[in-house]
Amino acid sequence: MQPLALAPWTISVGATDFFGEKLLDSSSRGIPDQVSPTVVSDGYSHLVIVGGPDFGPGTSFACGKVSQLAHWVIKCLELIAGNVSDLRQGAWSAQSRPIRLPVWGLADTGFDLRATDPWPTEVQSILDRGGDTVQLERGQSELDWYECVLSELDHYGLKVKPVADPDMVKHALQMMAKPMPQYKPHEVGAGFLLDIEVFKMFSSLTPSKFAVLFCGGISYAAFLTISEKLDSELGPLWDQQMVETTRTYFYYGYRVRVAKVI
Repeated sequence: MQPLALAPWTISVGATDFFGEKLLDSSSRGIPDQVSPTVVSDGYSHLVIVGGPDFGPGTSFACGKVSQLAHWVIKCLELIAGNVSDLRQGAWSAQSRPIRLPVWGLADTGFDLRATDPWPTEVQSILDRGGDTVQLERGQSELDWYECVLSELDHYGLKVKPVADPDMVKHALQMMAKPMPQYKPHEVGAGFLLDIEVFKMFSSLTPSKFAVLFCGGISYAAFLTISEKLDSELGPLWDQQMVETTRTYFYYGYRVRVAKVI
């Protein structure tokens, strides 16, 4: 929790064991009733580089993992926001708007590119063709879902914000995190986060959760109304196969840009 982590737009991170059950002694922590990490994540390195340094667990590894998750979340929210805009502008088609593959920037004195995983074949083929964007299929059932939800939200005077801004990304990460009730909020923030939590969130993105993310300050009464009226009727926006597709392109498909610090 250094000074830069205190800015309201910053996603700050603490570190846990592999399973998010125990906060590491080396984890960053906040101050009661003042500041806290946004979320916490696994603080261990899962890579072994022969001849490389052996770093102990801590917040630095957890921060990298949350950064990768944040890229996945940003791109999914961009995809959804673009679909909403296309629908409202009469520009809906069988494919989404082009979404740029995520680029992960690092400033480090000793980053080793051998530590990065190979790209999925789907991503590699795009890059081999000289591209850097992907368009995902969107069918009639998805169009029907958006039309019904947007019509209902308009009926209740709830304005959908079709843009994935930093506040929305931060809020989404907090919604996804698994609570750790054995710790104080200033120690773990909203809770533990790994890719499984992101997957669960986007594969259960019901109309009420959509409204919470894209309508800003929705009231609890409005949330309950949308939930009771639409969640069971429409179900989630995406099925698990679609969420897995987004993971392929936006979680495993990131590219790294390294800035060396002299």
